[in-house]
Amino acid sequence: MIQTEKALDMLPHAAEIYEKLDLQNYIQKNFKQASKDDNVDELRVKSGVSLMLYVVKNSKKIKTEMLEIVAIAQENTMEEVKKQPLTKTIETFKNVFADSELVAFFKEAMK
Repeated sequence: MIQTEKALDMLPHAAEIYEKLDLQNYIQKNFKQASKDDNVDELRVKSGVSLMLYVVKNSKKIKTEMLEIVAIAQENTMEEVKKQPLTKTIETFKNVFADSELVAFFKEAMK
């Protein structure tokens, strides 16, 4: 669970990612609403993978914001994050957006 202060520090960077990648438009165009015949878990996995690929594909556009979020999460500077192994950076970024409370907070704050 991420502390409130960290979440508030991350929020502007998350909002910038949301805007730069036009995630609302991407989600509306690419995610289908689950029907009663759909396997909801399978649909969530496919949607999550699709969104992750979209973010990775466009990562150059949001490099600074991604590094800032990781730096806040790790309580490091952006320069320290740039020097660490890529696997550590990716793991931290993934963990931030796997935190269900934080994701719910971001969703609510960006409405």
